[in-house]
Amino acid sequence: FTRGNLAFIVSDKSYNRYMVNCASYDRYFKKQIEEKARMKERSLEMKQIIETGNNYIQKIRDYNAMIKDKYVTEKLYRIESVVSMIFNEVDSNPQQARSLGLFLNYYLPTTEKLLEAYITIGEKPITGRSLTKAQKDIEQSLETILKAYEGILERLYSEHETDIASDIAAMEIMMKQEGLTE
Repeated sequence: FTRGNLAFIVSDKSYNRYMVNCASYDRYFKKQIEEKARMKERSLEMKQIIETGNNYIQKIRDYNAMIKDKYVTEKLYRIESVVSMIFNEVDSNPQQARSLGLFLNYYLPTTEKLLEAYITIGEKPITGRSLTKAQKDIEQSLETILKAYEGILERLYSEHETDIASDIAAMEIMMKQEGLTE
């Protein structure tokens, strides 16, 4: 068993590897246990948000599998990664879910619509100037979409950073009042 009985290790080789860096492994095991508990305690609203997020992530992945252009697939891999991080952050901090309104109800559905149009255009045996232009416009919009999604993620992180800064400031004030610091 690991320290704290968080996990059972079945081989001496694995146990020896655990003992070299047990603090990191214990942290990992503890996070896994907390994640399972959090999943059980999710509200119905959070379950729906996470399910919606997973559906959009899967759709982006599916569209990406159909696209042959390397530039577009690279952008979609990055978009998929950022969208995953957004939903992971919201899952870890459910109070942030209230800030996802436009993201869930407009940005993701519109991204899906654009990707569907891109694939439909690519499936046409003959494309005219207007279809080619539409396809190029979608390709160019992916960079804008990616930057916007990164901005949403950054905003979620900054809310978390603000909470940390508040905790530090409160602790410093309390330490000063107790005469523990100058």
